[in-house]
Amino acid sequence: MAAALAAGGRLVNDSDAPSNWVLAGPEGNGACDGVACLSENVAARRDQAAG
Repeated sequence: MAAALAAGGRLVNDSDAPSNWVLAGPEGNGACDGVACLSENVAARRDQAAG
């Protein structure tokens, strides 16, 4: 995760940490790092974080 953040990514949601983090790249693409990494989960959390 540190490498992703250092490369320009940003933390979108850490409400389920330490088991799951949702990251976004500089282009806004979502990625999930953890045990609950379902694509619909990533999209839902990204949309929630966007407001």
